[in-house]
Amino acid sequence: MDPSVIEDSFSLWEKLYKKIKKAQPKDVRYHKGGEVHNMGMCKYYTLQTMEAFHFFMLGYIEDLLSENVEVANKAPGGTNLKEIFKVSELEFKKIQQCLQDTVKKKGIVQDPQDILDCFSEFKMYEDLEKRVKKISLLIRPNRYPSVSHLPDEWEQRVFIGGDYESIYALDSIISPVVEFGFRPIIAMEFKTPQDRIHHDALLLLHNCKFAIFDISSKGEHMMEAERTLDYDTETLFVCKKEEEPRVSAMLTSLGKKYEIHWYTDRKGLKKHIFDFLKPSNIEWVK
Repeated sequence: MDPSVIEDSFSLWEKLYKKIKKAQPKDVRYHKGGEVHNMGMCKYYTLQTMEAFHFFMLGYIEDLLSENVEVANKAPGGTNLKEIFKVSELEFKKIQQCLQDTVKKKGIVQDPQDILDCFSEFKMYEDLEKRVKKISLLIRPNRYPSVSHLPDEWEQRVFIGGDYESIYALDSIISPVVEFGFRPIIAMEFKTPQDRIHHDALLLLHNCKFAIFDISSKGEHMMEAERTLDYDTETLFVCKKEEEPRVSAMLTSLGKKYEIHWYTDRKGLKKHIFDFLKPSNIEWVK
């Protein structure tokens, strides 16, 4: 996707966020987690890591202000902080403590920045920012000029399909694929005209020996997933264990037979990928 389109999207989300903040009556708080999270996604896709981290933090705080800790930790903001930025349990607990202290002083907290300002006073926030600065995005939108410029050889290419809205899920596939010596092929890394997105994604799939699809969420990638049974592509389907009831029903409705490999964490997913790719000269360590 054109970076300018993403920046335009950020501007729209920012305007909406400011409008909601301004519309909050006195002593009333409106939930704004979706707006700040989407702002963070825009910054992340344009490789502005620190800005993305800031908005994900605000999104997590918004979720904490609206939901209990367990729900907030599983929401997009909290998940991104944990999976992408490696925020520790201790750091999460300190954020939660700052929230409790601020709410006790102010009552209704309309601006999540108030909580973030409290957390920023601790040295651990400085340490966290240092870690964030070292994080680089594995996915690079428009890395390649077109689908005619595929890197490496056919037998090393692994087409990766999944929910592009969920960076941490794609990262958990891309990282071990690279570690095992293969080349991940992700459609959004190739410049593609809007009217050829699906066509070019299928072309990329056709030019890979392997394919890995995370079908934990339903999206456009399911169209490519269905075609793998028609192509001569060695394919691994993975899915979060918690989504088994919904996904099983969905796949049954497609009328085709899929073998699904369920996982509960990144280590389990990595083991599925290792067993699938069978990398030479690498031994699995439990």
